[in-house]
Amino acid sequence: MNTILVPTDFSLNADKAFDYALQIARRVAGEVIVLHVCALPLPEYATEPEGMREYNRLRAVELQLRLDQYRQRVAPDEWVRVRTLLVDGDTVDAIVKKAGQYSADLIVMGTRGAGIIKALLVGSHTAAVMAATDIPVIAVPDQYTGGLPDHILLAIAQEERESVLAPLFRLRALFGAGIRTITFSENDESAEELLEHTRTVRTATRKWKEAFSLPELPGDHIVGEDFFAAIDEYVDLERINLLAMVTHRRGGLQGLFQSSLTRKMAYHTHVPLISLHA
Repeated sequence: MNTILVPTDFSLNADKAFDYALQIARRVAGEVIVLHVCALPLPEYATEPEGMREYNRLRAVELQLRLDQYRQRVAPDEWVRVRTLLVDGDTVDAIVKKAGQYSADLIVMGTRGAGIIKALLVGSHTAAVMAATDIPVIAVPDQYTGGLPDHILLAIAQEERESVLAPLFRLRALFGAGIRTITFSENDESAEELLEHTRTVRTATRKWKEAFSLPELPGDHIVGEDFFAAIDEYVDLERINLLAMVTHRRGGLQGLFQSSLTRKMAYHTHVPLISLHA
């Protein structure tokens, strides 16, 4: 996790995401790239093009000065680099493009309103980036007051490739955090389905434990009617401070459901959520 991209709109939410990313970067002497995307008006469509160009220049100078303030949060003797980028264009496209261009290992963004937004906000930048990139995204809720995680929960539905989960297990090692898995079944699943579900996950966790030399990987299987409520209750009970979910990009209703479920959870949970991409 040597390169972390943090998009900012200069809000308190974005500042919290930057502080979270900075804590990670300090562990690895890495780089935090702070990106602001603006949409400057095109002079050719203005009645006074030169005046519009001057406005754009002054606006860019103002925004760059605000970006430069992020560098001041890093002490001169720290082995952390903060780079700033100012881009004109579409927000989501620019975030995805710059994350790829700078080979970002992680994108960290802020979210608002755990428990307030009950459905996916299609226009949300965080949700849209989760849907558009293959890079892991950590969504940090605005009300989160903790630090880096020491208790991680991986919510899974099936066996996942080791390459999908590798970023999470690298973070676990970096933080020295405990990690456990959880699977969820609805009340109407048959006993046979529950048993098969549990057997599949147990087989997968044994493989992951061996592949990543994990000290332990305990897991639980919960049954209920409301996925979000069940996960929230478990997070509180086990003092989880990082929730991980996998987003599947395959076609069909199942792929769409799993993808949107992860993005909805980013607005529901009151702890940071990392979205991994299969």
